[in-house]
Amino acid sequence: MAVTVAVGVDDVELENRRVARGPATDHRVRHVMLGVSGGERIPGGVAPAHGRMRGEAQLDVGGEVVDVAIDLGGVDQCVVLADPVGNDGCPGTRRCDGLGHRGRRRRHYYRAVAAAPLTGTRVALLGLGEAGRAFAADLAAAGMAVRGWDPLVAEAPDGVLVASSARDAVRGAGLVLSLNAAAVALAAAREVAPALDAGAIYADLNAGAPSLKVAVAAVVEGSGARFADVALMGPVPGNGACTPSLVSGSGAAGYAQALAALRAPIEVLGPTAGEAATRKLLRSVFMKGLAAVSLEALTAATAAGLEPWMYAELAAVYEQADRALLKRLLEGSRIHAVRRVHEMQAAREMLDALGTPTRMTDGTVGWLEQLAAAGRP
Repeated sequence: MAVTVAVGVDDVELENRRVARGPATDHRVRHVMLGVSGGERIPGGVAPAHGRMRGEAQLDVGGEVVDVAIDLGGVDQCVVLADPVGNDGCPGTRRCDGLGHRGRRRRHYYRAVAAAPLTGTRVALLGLGEAGRAFAADLAAAGMAVRGWDPLVAEAPDGVLVASSARDAVRGAGLVLSLNAAAVALAAAREVAPALDAGAIYADLNAGAPSLKVAVAAVVEGSGARFADVALMGPVPGNGACTPSLVSGSGAAGYAQALAALRAPIEVLGPTAGEAATRKLLRSVFMKGLAAVSLEALTAATAAGLEPWMYAELAAVYEQADRALLKRLLEGSRIHAVRRVHEMQAAREMLDALGTPTRMTDGTVGWLEQLAAAGRP
């Protein structure tokens, strides 16, 4: 018999993958009822080891009670609260009389994140540097039982126990966070893999290549644990465990659920390790390159006695930057490549005369020469 039950879902985000504009919005869940296709309803929303979960729920949306459908493909996925499937197979694309937005056409859907009780949840932190300490402090303050390990650090934040070894830290932990360095990420995973609990989530938050994340995932999943490739997309200082992040891998949804009560802005990408790392490093090409070219310009300006002027110029460009600027830079580089090659060669000659580095300028000349060659008949 179908039973309507509350499942402790307290955070429902308006998923922007089907919303062209507007920020995510929180909606209150009235009730959730889950079941297995062709089987009985599951009180409390407890998913089986296999099978596709389905059901329904009610949300409070802007004062209106909205009936929605639930589709959950497996225990490692977030519950997706979606309008009924339309004629084209996409959620919320047809008018409906029963479920959905009471007959009105919608194109968005909802993701409900079940916030499991934090108190007593066992977490292991591998790496107690700046980022590791920030995460450890936030998780401990939220009521989690946190154990940390770092061969170079003897002390931990208040509320965090220092383990005797990396394996000691991870034993019995449902969530393990690796926050050391990409250079040792694989070795760290290999060291603790034999001590990981089956079903535990091992999250690698280091800025490593997608291939490294895949290698770490193989080690972790070989032990029976789940892997989360976590890409931190903002500065950890000041944000701690609530640093915006992307996550992928077999344990991605579980990682998001573990931190849901902290209201951490986490976007789950999918079950493939390396997806999050790919996006982070693509962004790093721009962000770190932007910093490098700014350093090169300011270094040359200092040598020319014009550092304050150059700093103000850079600040003005950053403050006014928008999509139109990006479009102008990309299209202008292609259209005016030949002329700009000569301009940047002159700039390089000036930097050589000033005795300052030309690493980024050399790269700019190379790109413009390539664009100029591609545009010739």
